[in-house]
Amino acid sequence: MCQIECALNQRKLFFEFGMAMPGRSFNSEAYRYGYQGSEMDNEVKGHGNHYTTEFRQLDPRLGRWFSVDPLAAQFPWQSPYMSMDGNPVNLTDVKGLSAEGGGIGIDEPTKNKR
Repeated sequence: MCQIECALNQRKLFFEFGMAMPGRSFNSEAYRYGYQGSEMDNEVKGHGNHYTTEFRQLDPRLGRWFSVDPLAAQFPWQSPYMSMDGNPVNLTDVKGLSAEGGGIGIDEPTKNKR
């Protein structure tokens, strides 16, 4: 019989846009990553309320970015502050540029649709 000992760094349940559920989370102070692997910046707005990605910062309570999308011109049908195309259950945006697998919003122009 083999026994393995390990340390638990994090256990979190998240709301849709990445805010940790109160009373349902554990995070060691040594582990600095959270929702979708984004780095937590607890000094800005408290524990788990601010995430830093490669290109922008996310407020998980609002589900919005703090700055305009650098690729906003490619997505004129949606807000440049929208996170994960408004669909955090099915899409991810770990760099802060555009949602992986997204890019088609409900308000997109219908020029290519029948």
